This record gives sequence, structure tokens and C-alpha cells, in this order.
Amino acid sequence: VQGLHKGPRTWFGVQVGDAEPRELRGQGYDGGIIVNSVTELSPAERAGIKEGDIIVEIGGSPMVKASSLRDFLARSSPGQKVVVTLIRQGELWEKDLVIGRTPEKSSGR
Repeated sequence: VQGLHKGPRTWFGVQVGDAEPRELRGQGYDGGIIVNSVTELSPAERAGIKEGDIIVEIGGSPMVKASSLRDFLARSSPGQKVVVTLIRQGELWEKDLVIGRTPEKSSGR
């Protein structure tokens, strides 16, 4: 059932899209996700992830398409520590991130 999720929902705190393959080939990656925005006070912001970064791996899982992040988070738990591998301005970076719990919203989606 779509939308059914047991337990606490995980939170990363980014809006992403598919990265252009040509930006990744020189680094040896087949795909990646580009960070279009970072939510203030989110796990991603606390880890130092910035708009324009291209995430290629999280916790050892390749991030080849934007849906890869959603799939990864569905298998994760709040409080889980992961290493995020990303490309920033042509350089490879690793950031430590603690997956958060989705903040409660006072109104609907």
C-alpha cells in the first residue's frame, strides 16, 4: 500500500534531482543525485551538505537516481549514522551524517 510506513519516518533534508552523467564520469561514477536545496536545521545541513553537491553514495549504497535516496531512507532508521560521499566542484568529499526523524507538521502535507 503506497504511503504505508511502519515506525518513525526518516529525514535527510534535501531536495534532489538526477545529476548529469558527464559531471560524474571523470570521477568513475555511473550516476548521482544533485542537491537542489538543503532544508534549514536538517541532518543534511548539519553534515555540511550544500546546494549543488552531487551525492554519489550514502552508507555504501550508490545514489544513481533521485529515487535512490528515497529507497535508501525507506531502509534506514532515525539516529543511524552514515557516510555521504559527494562531489563538490570536481572534488570528492565524505561527510558524516546522522539520519533524522521527520519533523511533525502542524497542518497536512
